[in-house]
Amino acid sequence: MSSSSDHKEKSWVKIAIALIGIVGTIGTSLVASEFFWKQVGNQVSGDASKSASISAKVPGPNAHQNALKDFSKHANEFDRLTKEERINTDQAIRQVAKSLTLEDLQEYARESRRWGYRASAGTALAGLLAASPRLIENQYDRLIEMIDYGLHDPISYVRYRYVAVLEENPKLAQHFRRELLEIVAKDNNEAVQEKARRTLKHQS
Repeated sequence: MSSSSDHKEKSWVKIAIALIGIVGTIGTSLVASEFFWKQVGNQVSGDASKSASISAKVPGPNAHQNALKDFSKHANEFDRLTKEERINTDQAIRQVAKSLTLEDLQEYARESRRWGYRASAGTALAGLLAASPRLIENQYDRLIEMIDYGLHDPISYVRYRYVAVLEENPKLAQHFRRELLEIVAKDNNEAVQEKARRTLKHQS
């Protein structure tokens, strides 16, 4: 092989190596680019998921007003409902109660004209405590006052719902053990008596 041919062959080898290097660099860049945009996509997707999760947990600015409006509607109709309708309404009240405050419920618990308001307040209190159990520590005295008022209500529908609050919250029930024993012995409604009996049984 001549020196000229040898020189040409070496030149082609150099060119081939350079081309391989360029192709390799481009390929690496493409892979890196694809990896980069994939990570960006994952980050955006993750941020969107987090935002959606936070939005689901944090109520909107009108959540309280909407809940109070719904609760007022249920309370206003409660004393005109059938037994089956009251059961369904109790469930609806427990749901909206999560966005209410203890102050909201105290206002309804003191309503002297409509027992449906007072009964609805008892149901809502059970729902509120289920959603915010720390209220038992933070608002203990106010809760005791409200429950005591409900347990001595002249309407059995109201008393029943406040006994239900105690059944679900043993810490509060301990305070009202004497009242529960009195209900079991003297209340004129069998359903209220049985509810109190079950509440006491949970304490034993």
